[in-house]
Amino acid sequence: MIERIVLINIKNEKSLDKVFKETKKVIPILPGVKSFKTGKLLNNESYNFYLSMTFNSLEDIEKFSPHPKHRDYVDNFLKPLMDNIVAYNVEIK
Repeated sequence: MIERIVLINIKNEKSLDKVFKETKKVIPILPGVKSFKTGKLLNNESYNFYLSMTFNSLEDIEKFSPHPKHRDYVDNFLKPLMDNIVAYNVEIK
C-alpha cells in the first residue's frame, strides 16, 4: 500500500474551508484512491493544508495524477489559491 502525503500552503487562511469542501468532493471520485483524509497543519510556517491518500500501488498514482478531474482540481482550483506544494509517496509496511 502507498500513502501519498501532500502539503500545501493556501495563501489566504480564509480559503481553507473552501479547499476542504472541494477536496472532499473531488478526491473520493478519482480512480485508484482507496481512502483519504485532510487536515489543517498546526505549528508549521510553510504549509497549512494536509492531504493524505492511500493507493494500492505506485501505478495507481500514475493513473490518478493525469486524470482530467484531478488536473482540473489542481490546475484550476488549487493553483490560484496556493503558494507552494510538496508531495511524498510512502510505502506502508
